[in-house]
Amino acid sequence: MRTMLERLRVALVLVGAMAVLVVPAVWADSDHDNGGNHGNVTSGLASGTNVTVSGPGVNGTPNATVCTTRPGDYVGPLSGSNWISPRSDCGVNTSLPSGDYTYTTTFTLPSNLSGLALNGSVLADDSVTINLNGNQIFNGGNWTGATSFGTSSFFNQGATNTLQFVVHNANAGASGLDFVANVTANGQAVVGVVNGSNLASGHTTVSVSGSGINGTQNASTCSSTPSGWGSPIAGSQWISSHSDCTVTVDTADFTYTATFTLPSNLSGLALNGSFLVDDSATVQLNGHQIFNGGNFSGSTITPSTFSTTDQSFFNQGGTNTLVFTVRNTGGASGLDFVASVTANGQPVAGVSPHNGHGEGDEDQDEDEGGAHGECVSAVAHSHTTSGRNHGEAVSNAAHDCPH
Repeated sequence: MRTMLERLRVALVLVGAMAVLVVPAVWADSDHDNGGNHGNVTSGLASGTNVTVSGPGVNGTPNATVCTTRPGDYVGPLSGSNWISPRSDCGVNTSLPSGDYTYTTTFTLPSNLSGLALNGSVLADDSVTINLNGNQIFNGGNWTGATSFGTSSFFNQGATNTLQFVVHNANAGASGLDFVANVTANGQAVVGVVNGSNLASGHTTVSVSGSGINGTQNASTCSSTPSGWGSPIAGSQWISSHSDCTVTVDTADFTYTATFTLPSNLSGLALNGSFLVDDSATVQLNGHQIFNGGNFSGSTITPSTFSTTDQSFFNQGGTNTLVFTVRNTGGASGLDFVASVTANGQPVAGVSPHNGHGEGDEDQDEDEGGAHGECVSAVAHSHTTSGRNHGEAVSNAAHDCPH
């Protein structure tokens, strides 16, 4: 934690250099990276999803919390990530004790890979030591500009890998971490590098059509939600036809569609997921009902589960379409979901959710067209959502796939 004098000095230096780094305490657009030019890169691993934390004043090892408030001199978050901390205010309102805070995320790797590399960027208050499987790969960093880290050693093939960030908080006060990282083999995405779900609302592009919508537009991440809606499922966000999900929409059915590709010659395919909805929904995979016999059902509080292992429902070597038909009987309406695709219980090579924003999305990235090819891993596009407590997870992690 810096003293107020140090913060003032940083602010004066930035203003003197004509650098505009004014960031609101609660932000709604994390696509634009103020901590370094990362373009439209998304990542296999990212702060905001499935990262635990331990340290002074932390009871046990809970999931780190996405910061809904942070110090004004924190830049970022990095594209595809969020600032995280033991507390949702990053220690702004209630100081975090001085000491070391250990943030941990894990990922699996298949066997028999060559040319493995881990590369990423990090922001930390005050500084950070990064370890991969107990081996130090970086020491340094700050909260005003992203620092790169990487290694081509220390991987556990065919097993779990542990990536740890030990954040050093020199004095009681604010402290936090923000990172993104990619794992590649000979420059290509690696099968199974996933620390979240393959598909998730708010991170995978989902289109929506229905009454009151002109054609088909990208669904918007909810910046505010009705008080009766539950927190989003870990790794996802509530979405709707409007970013303000408290507004009344037409009494009608709304169709939410996500697509993903699969390679050929797979066995034991399974799709498993869960969702929250206002008011109710049916779920289809490639036109086949996979939830509740095609009957509308669901809840805003308790997730409903859906799944299929019917091999004939999957389009191997092609595009697959996952459709949620949401029925609104009045008032506000929205959807929140996560889903994973596996083959014989393992992550599937080539599960590349079609991610990116098109016309009609309020938050559009540039240059997100093109073919996915056989790019692998879960794709995430982080939209930090203001106005509610995210709890343990926002931002499903994704690897750098061309779109």
